[in-house]
Amino acid sequence: MTSIYGRLRSRSRLRLRGRFLGLVLLALAPSGLVAQERPGFTIGTDADARVTIRNTSGSIRVIAWDRNEVSVYGSRTVIRDLDIDATPKQVQLRMDAGHELNVRVPRRAQLRAYSGSGSVTVQGVTGSVDIESASGSLEVEGQPRSIHAIGFSGGVTIRGGGTEVTRAESVSGTVIVTKAAGMVVAKSSSGGIDVRGDVREAELFTISGTVVFDGSVTRRLSAESSSGGVELTVPRNMSAEYELSTISADIENDFGPAATKSRAGDGVALRFRVGNGGARIKGVSVSGSIRLHDR
Repeated sequence: MTSIYGRLRSRSRLRLRGRFLGLVLLALAPSGLVAQERPGFTIGTDADARVTIRNTSGSIRVIAWDRNEVSVYGSRTVIRDLDIDATPKQVQLRMDAGHELNVRVPRRAQLRAYSGSGSVTVQGVTGSVDIESASGSLEVEGQPRSIHAIGFSGGVTIRGGGTEVTRAESVSGTVIVTKAAGMVVAKSSSGGIDVRGDVREAELFTISGTVVFDGSVTRRLSAESSSGGVELTVPRNMSAEYELSTISADIENDFGPAATKSRAGDGVALRFRVGNGGARIKGVSVSGSIRLHDR
């Protein structure tokens, strides 16, 4: 593997100086202290640098800070096994040796992180966040501009939600989004969906779990489950047009109108309007009940 020193030297003399200082600190500090408190590698970057982290067989933890620097915290062994390619505008980190990666990035960074067999945790980033794990959980805390999170065999938890767009998907886990805003897309093949917040629009779908939404909507909400229930909690006075239907269960509506059975006998449906019908609310289930509650 090409050495970190050689790579940075070919890129930028300024980055080389920062790396050289990092090497000196690493050499002087006790190894335990380095792993826990000191960065093993630091490089100056732009405030909105693109940071890409790939760990083939370990977890990734990213914390944002108010410095225009990317730092990797870890022992000499971690730094030795880390492949780094960096410029002020773009930093790429790759770990193939099974170590966990603990990274600090600028708060406005554009972050992409992938783990082959570990969890990915992101805290405090306000730029964009794009994360993925093949067999671990995903967690984002804060309010990035946008979030795209895909988990294949673990749950996805978003605490804060993207201020513009949040896309969260899991093949075999639960998807949770709190303090949601903007547009939200949350999907799962075999887990529940739980979204809470005040959104512009939301698309919520699961095959074998319950869909829960608690909040307000200004444009559109679609909540669907094939083999689970749909629970919607919204303000009673929210201006909206509702369209609810289920094939093999019932509809419970706290807002007044009762559901009616279809003439073909294949389920029940309910359509009604509150106010001028500004938002469109659609709730559908094949084999679960639909519940509409006042917030």
